[in-house]
Amino acid sequence: MLRLLLTLFAAGLLLAGCSRQVSDPSPPSSTSYLNRLFQQAGIPVDVVRVETQLPTTLGLVVTNGLEAPSASVQTLSQGSSVGNPGGFYSVARAYHIPTNDEDPVLLMGAALIKPGQTQVTVDVESTAFHMVAYWDWVDWVRLGISSLEAVEPLVRQHPRYGELVGRIRDSLQRNQSPYEDDEIVYLSAEIAGDLVAERIANLPNTIEPQGVTNIPTLSFSGSGLEVTNNTSITWAAGWMEYESERILSTGVVIPEADLSFRYLTGPSTKTLSLSGSSNGRYLVCLVPSAPGGWSQTGGAFPLQDLLSTLNRIATRRGWVEFGLTASGFLPGIGGLTAGLVDAALDEDLISALVEVNQGAIDLYFNNVENRIRQAEYERNLHRLKIAILQDRITPLDQEISDPNLRQSPTARWKLLAEKKYKNDIAIVGRKRGKDYFTADGRVDQRYTNQIGLYVLKQERAHLQHQLSREQRAAAEVERRLGRLRGIDFYGKFLVVPVVADALGMVYDTVAYKDVYACYEVQVGTQGIRYTLGPNMQVTPAQISNGRRNESYTFNIKVLHLTQQTANFTLAWNFGDGATGSRNVSASRSLHQESISHAYSSPGAYGATIQLTAGTNRSSQVVPVYIEIPEQSNDYSLNICNVWKAANSGGYGVTRDNWDISAIPDGATFNISFDTYSIPDRIFVEYPVGTQVLDTGWRGSSSYNGNPMYPGGISGPGQGQFNNIFRKLPGQNAFRVTVVGPDRDTAWLYSIRCNTGTSSQSLGPIEVPPEPEAQRLFQSNPER
Repeated sequence: MLRLLLTLFAAGLLLAGCSRQVSDPSPPSSTSYLNRLFQQAGIPVDVVRVETQLPTTLGLVVTNGLEAPSASVQTLSQGSSVGNPGGFYSVARAYHIPTNDEDPVLLMGAALIKPGQTQVTVDVESTAFHMVAYWDWVDWVRLGISSLEAVEPLVRQHPRYGELVGRIRDSLQRNQSPYEDDEIVYLSAEIAGDLVAERIANLPNTIEPQGVTNIPTLSFSGSGLEVTNNTSITWAAGWMEYESERILSTGVVIPEADLSFRYLTGPSTKTLSLSGSSNGRYLVCLVPSAPGGWSQTGGAFPLQDLLSTLNRIATRRGWVEFGLTASGFLPGIGGLTAGLVDAALDEDLISALVEVNQGAIDLYFNNVENRIRQAEYERNLHRLKIAILQDRITPLDQEISDPNLRQSPTARWKLLAEKKYKNDIAIVGRKRGKDYFTADGRVDQRYTNQIGLYVLKQERAHLQHQLSREQRAAAEVERRLGRLRGIDFYGKFLVVPVVADALGMVYDTVAYKDVYACYEVQVGTQGIRYTLGPNMQVTPAQISNGRRNESYTFNIKVLHLTQQTANFTLAWNFGDGATGSRNVSASRSLHQESISHAYSSPGAYGATIQLTAGTNRSSQVVPVYIEIPEQSNDYSLNICNVWKAANSGGYGVTRDNWDISAIPDGATFNISFDTYSIPDRIFVEYPVGTQVLDTGWRGSSSYNGNPMYPGGISGPGQGQFNNIFRKLPGQNAFRVTVVGPDRDTAWLYSIRCNTGTSSQSLGPIEVPPEPEAQRLFQSNPER
């Protein structure tokens, strides 16, 4: 496998620059694609002198794929100079290029070029380090090692490092490539596997390779919506009008974190200037430069069209990263600008590198999975043998410990004595001057106990020896299987090569395949909500002053469908015990559905409607008030950083309107409440008409299952939510609505605004109630 990758990779690089040097040692052209890339990005290319001290008589050519400034190129027979961009790591490789077209190009040795180095030596030890540290399924940074330099002493301290160096030296002295020797390759992989296993064992428990959880984050800044990308992959952003699904913008590229590829020296940020929506409500989506399964639908499913477009844009930009990584160039710490990704590359060359990379990924993991299956078969065979041996040892132990069993006519030792151990017993008898057998070949009954114990212990020792051997073999296979599974499982999570040859983007192409992230963004309230869709809107959003036995229709607009989520289920619970569901198949997005219901009894209800498409869910609760009392109160808040209590309340619907014109812009708001044991539900709107908090039914869990509280009890009566909204210029009022459907209920709540906070509020955060707020709540006998 490694042989194939290196051959493909070497061929690509040598064709790009080195084949001319073999026949013509004159300075190469300065117009190679990599030189143009760094030149356009404004990154200086330094001269690095490369010396080779490999014990081989073969002629060698050194390259790292980048030409040195032409005035400094040396004669290849004496050594070679290569170019290294400022602030980058790369790898100097020493190749033997045959004089005919039949023999393969051979990689004979390699050495790391660190940022700022002006001279490196390719020797046996640098080659050993390269073979261990640069396995493409290892990401040393994610394993807690800060840099490539920190890996080197770990490699050198491994117990088998000396053996690896010796084998590489022997291979080179025979004029053979160590990269072509399977035993050397496997040994280097074994050393890397040991180091990875040790590092994984020391990883914090919070690291769980269960899939992609690291995606760009959004927050509002002074000039717009800021996207922060702290991932190792480039993303493209676009947005549509939330309700009409009209695509407004595509193709804003957010480069990977500081262009550091895997070093993550700092996040990359880009500010989006959202525009085009009549009400300031958008669906903003981001797609990485990894394979995505979205095709254009001609407008039938606008979200899918947007994802497909963004995926194509991000992947084209990702070619720059693919090409650089495949060519062995990785930025070091600091100092790089986004100009690098804007530099032009030869798309044909980069796309070819990507194809080689993707093919190598498939071959590599197919090979690993085949070896896993083979190891599992070997392990299961050993386990079967172990079980058989243990089954054979158990009755022997029983006969050894029980004389009555040895006297049985069917005792196992008798058959063993007369068949397997007859010659051994006869030899022992002759030495002792005794004949242990009768004339008909059976064991003399006088010696039953003596011979029985001898045979049983001999047979047990023999089986125990076999058992120990099988257990050792099984443990070895288990260890090998564990390492292979580590490569396969952690490989797909940690597969982020530090200085890659051809598998440069395995992590991105495996871990980020079919991944996307969308957010509902409301510019007016600076609200941000993560969603993968589909979403829905139910109208009316509330039924006030409803009447018994009157039918009400709920219209359901389903938004942001794709072909993958076009088949979905609608389910509903009207809050009075009536429920239902239906399966829906939509031919396009937007999609309309409707349901109707009449309430027979007065009360406050929550009509809950839920949409399920695969693992994605969206739900909405519509408050319904049927012939129950309503009241409203007006409050003013003119001071921050202290709690202010509203009047207590009880049965019915209470709407409290709060004037906050005296509060400075930017202040954040908290709410603390106590609904005691009988559940109530609290809604907060800011600005009035835009819901920013729904506490769910809060009270004793004993009310779970009561149809008066659809969806169940979401938490205890006491609670507190912080950062429910941030005050915006010109928006000077908010509303708190408390719904209490039980005639015996009671509740209290308090409000506090906070100044001097700098964190961006992205929505309510529930925290333990503060004692200061709870002291404002007077005791209530209903509690």
